[in-house]
This record gives sequence, structure tokens and C-alpha cells, in this order.
Amino acid sequence: MRFTNNYRIMRNILSPFLTVLLAVGMLVSSLGAEVVVENGQVKRGKFKLKDGTTISGEVIGPRGDGVAFRYDEGEAKGRFSQRYKWEEFTQESLKDFLQDSRVKKFVELLVEIKTEDLTTMQEEAIPVRAPRPPIDVKPVELAVREFTGASMLGALFSGSGLILLLAMYGANLFAAYEVAYFRNYHFAIVCGVAAVVPLIGPLIFICLPTRSKEAPVEYTGPEPGDSSEEMEEEEEVEEAAPVYVEPVPVVAQIPATQVFRRGEVAINRRFIETKFAPFFRVIIGDAEKDLRLVVKASRGEFIGNRVSKVTQTDMSLQITNEAGASVEETFPITDIFEIQIRHKDAPPQ
Repeated sequence: MRFTNNYRIMRNILSPFLTVLLAVGMLVSSLGAEVVVENGQVKRGKFKLKDGTTISGEVIGPRGDGVAFRYDEGEAKGRFSQRYKWEEFTQESLKDFLQDSRVKKFVELLVEIKTEDLTTMQEEAIPVRAPRPPIDVKPVELAVREFTGASMLGALFSGSGLILLLAMYGANLFAAYEVAYFRNYHFAIVCGVAAVVPLIGPLIFICLPTRSKEAPVEYTGPEPGDSSEEMEEEEEVEEAAPVYVEPVPVVAQIPATQVFRRGEVAINRRFIETKFAPFFRVIIGDAEKDLRLVVKASRGEFIGNRVSKVTQTDMSLQITNEAGASVEETFPITDIFEIQIRHKDAPPQ
């Protein structure tokens, strides 16, 4: 009990001294450190420039264009320095300023990174992926089609085989039709034989000679049983004077009138230029000199023998008036409802 009381007395006496010694040690350690950082900001320290100058003091106003100091050593103690640019500091001092969150984004661009440090940074930035599980390849059983021993006859009577047989049979009948036309035989005979005997029937008729198309000449002479008197009478009739027969007048053959009505054909410029091309000539040919163009429009009926011109909307026809003079008549194509090619002697329609 006595020992316990003495321990408490000693602890109460030594506790203040220990606290003071700990504070002094921390102050000494902070004063001896190169850089002092508080709350993520560099407060004071020693910094080196590239020209060998060492600056010791408190950091004042760090920003993007540099930093200033208040000296705490030497003759200039308590004074403020000029603003130094970040490019003037050594790499060690720049690394110290990386601890200041206010200027880290300006300083980290000037800090040189070694190759091994860059590799370490890359390895830390790239996450390590867990290895993929191995792929379990399962064997697949292939279906094997069993051969059932199909025959040629079975293939012919299958679906596609029947279609092939029908196609060959139709070709056989068509060949028989062509052979009958080429050899001048009746189509029913050749095609009937080909239908009963396919392939062989057309071959037989193609090997036969071509039948002549000339009609047989009828014999008009005396029959073997006729008498000599009948033969003499016939010779006398043949030697008799011929009887005069009045000739039948030959009627000139007039070509049929060609009629083109709107609704049955499309009457437009292209139709007129293609269908009535011979009538555009200045000198009408022999085949068209007796033909006339009859145009029926809303204004009446016009008869001419030549088309002067045609446009997308109008048509001009050269006609002969009552005085016998040649004049040009123009009318819209939309008003035409009928055009005829008529012989000059043909009756009007």
C-alpha cells in the first residue's frame, strides 16, 4: 500500500516535466526539418535554386507564376524576398512543393520522373486483373447420316426425279414437233410415235428423207380402155377454133384503211413521228403517193398527204383547199381523236 502511494506521488511530480520535454523535442525536430508541412500546405523550410542558392524561410503566396519567402536567417531575417519562378528550383525542392495542394498542379509538370518510377506508376495505375477461368471444351458428337443404299430407279421416282422425267418427256415431244416441221410430216403422226417411243421416235423421223411439198400432177390423157374413135374426137375438139370470151375487167386492189383512234392508241408526238414517218418527207415515196392522211379533230376532218411539222402540243398537216392550192393547217394534238391512212380511191369511213 505504501509502495502504491509513492508511485502516485512520483507520477504526479514527473508528469509535467515529461510533457515539457516532449514539446521541446517536437519543436527541435520541426526546426531541424528541411520542410514543414501543415494541413497540406508547405509553411517553411529550406529550398535550393539551380544556381546553388539556398533560401530558408516562410513560404509566402505560392501561385502559378512562382513563390516568395520571408527570410528567417542571416542579415535579411524578417524581410520578404522577390518572387521566384518554379523553373528556378531544383528537382528536390520541387518535390517538396508537391506536398502543397495549392501549387501541386503547377509543380508536377516540372518534376522529372525516372524510368523505374514511371514503370512503378504505370503498374500501380493499371489494375491487376484476375486470371480468367479456363474454358471447358466439351466434345460434340457429330451426326452421321446412314447410307440406305438408294438405287437409280428410286432416285428417278423421287420428287426431283419425277420433275426431271417430265422435263425430258416434254423435250421429247417438242423435238418431235420440230422434226415433223423440218421433214414435212404430219405433226400428229410424229408426235404420237414420240409419245409412245420417246427419243427413238424423233430419231427415226429425222433419219427419213424430207417429204416433197409439190402437189401430184393429174394425168388428163386417154385411159387404157378408151377407143381410137374417142381419141380422134377429142383431138378434133382441141383443134377447133377457140371461142371468144369477153375479158373481165381487172379491179385495182385498194389497201385497207388503217384507223387509229384515241383511247385505243396514245396519240402524241412520238406516236405521230414513228407511225407516220414516211409522210414527213418533202417528196413522198411511190408506196405512199396514193395514200392520204385523214385527221379528225374537234374542228372537223382534214385530208392531206404530208405532215409539215409536229411538236409536243401541235401538228401541222399540208392539205389542198377547194381552189387547188396547198395550205398548211395546224391544230392541237389534244383535239385529235382519230387519224386514218386511207387510199385516195377508198370510200370514207
